[in-house]
Amino acid sequence: MRFSVDTLIYGVAMIEAGFQAVLFALLSRTFAIQEGLFPKPLRPSLFDRVFKLERGIVLGAALLLVGAFLFFDALKIWSGAEFGRLDVERVTRIVISSSLSLSLGLEITLSSFLLSILKLNVRTLSTPATAREDHEPQFSS
Repeated sequence: MRFSVDTLIYGVAMIEAGFQAVLFALLSRTFAIQEGLFPKPLRPSLFDRVFKLERGIVLGAALLLVGAFLFFDALKIWSGAEFGRLDVERVTRIVISSSLSLSLGLEITLSSFLLSILKLNVRTLSTPATAREDHEPQFSS
C-alpha cells in the first residue's frame, strides 16, 4: 500500500500540530510549576531527568542536518533534470520530509532554550518597606 502525496501532506501537518501541542503542554506546565501555580513534584519526572538543554540542541541539530541533507538531495534531483520537469511524486516526498525535519529540528532547538530559561530559579527580592511603597496609592495635591 502506498499513500498519495496529499495523504502525506495531511499526515505531516498532523505530526507538526501534535508536536506543537505536546510542546505547549510541557512548556506551560514548567511555567506553572516555576510560578507556583502548580505544585512542584516531589521527584523530578522522567522528562525532567532525561531532557537537558544539550540533548535538545543535539536532537534539534540532527533533525536540521537530516532536513538539509534531504533538501540538497531534492536540489540534486532537480539539477539532474536540468532544472526542468520533475517526477512530482518522488521529489514531493523528499521535500515534505525535508520540511518536516527542518521545522521539528528548529522547534526542538528553540524550545530547549525556552524550557531551560523557564527552569531558571530567578526571583527579585524586595524588602517589606519597598513592597509597601510600591503598592500604596499615590495622591497628588
